[in-house]
Amino acid sequence: MYNLIMKYPLYYTMINLALLTFVLIHASKQPNSRFLPKWGWLLIILLIQIIGPILYFIFGVNRRAKNARDEGDY
Repeated sequence: MYNLIMKYPLYYTMINLALLTFVLIHASKQPNSRFLPKWGWLLIILLIQIIGPILYFIFGVNRRAKNARDEGDY
């Protein structure tokens, strides 16, 4: 992976910036998350590049609240 980053630094930067922007907006709009408070997830997303956003989507997104909201079962 390091060789790919060194070979295509502009692509890595663009993907990283797009992923960071998307995840920061998503995390800031969520009323609650799992395992950590919102500020904790925002710190992880900002401090751990590429891995932080992936960890947020695996562990931080509260899918139960989202499913209940989609089905109208408040």
